[in-house]
Amino acid sequence: MKKNSIEEKRMKLYKLMDDEGGFYNKKEFEQLARKCLIQPMAIKDSMNFLLNENLILSEKAGISTVYWVPKINETVVLTKKKDQLIDEKEKLIEKKKSLEIESNNLKEELKGINVS
Repeated sequence: MKKNSIEEKRMKLYKLMDDEGGFYNKKEFEQLARKCLIQPMAIKDSMNFLLNENLILSEKAGISTVYWVPKINETVVLTKKKDQLIDEKEKLIEKKKSLEIESNNLKEELKGINVS
């Protein structure tokens, strides 16, 4: 049985909140997180992740805080993710080039050793 990563669980939580379209206090948010198999120790981190990624919003209402998924255009979220993936791809391309240069240098060194 495949275990879901914390990122997959967070996205499952986001999807659940988005599908239900409601407003949740902290206790309700924690219950939803447990439904998504997020460990109690990771719930606060998951909440902060979703807030930092602007996938959910929060607002103080009296003494409680309310959380919800904004009904923004999905393309905003997807565009942000696309930009992150493009940046990651560019970094990987640079790393690949660097490794290829290093590999070629090592091959040249080996040729020099084999000739001696």
